[in-house]
Amino acid sequence: MLAELDREDFLTLDEAGRIRAAYPFSAFETPHRIRLANGVRVWSMCAIDALGVSAMLDGQDARISSCDPVNGEPVTVTFADGATLWEPEDAVVFIGRRQGGRPG
Repeated sequence: MLAELDREDFLTLDEAGRIRAAYPFSAFETPHRIRLANGVRVWSMCAIDALGVSAMLDGQDARISSCDPVNGEPVTVTFADGATLWEPEDAVVFIGRRQGGRPG
């Protein structure tokens, strides 16, 4: 079952068949760190996944720390009390496509 979920891109497995990631969460360190209001710290697979965690958890306050993939500068997004703030204020997220039609 896990191999099928891996093939269909619902989760990823390591070489030993252990779960490495179950979207949106990653079991290994990535550039996209999330700190939830309750103090739990997790990593996400990508910036898009990180941005969805607060909504997925019914609007729980969260802070995302990441970096610009072009220049390495820090990017922070904070969800607090129903408001979203980000630094730098001109930060954007690009959703592209990889060969084969999967989001990138």
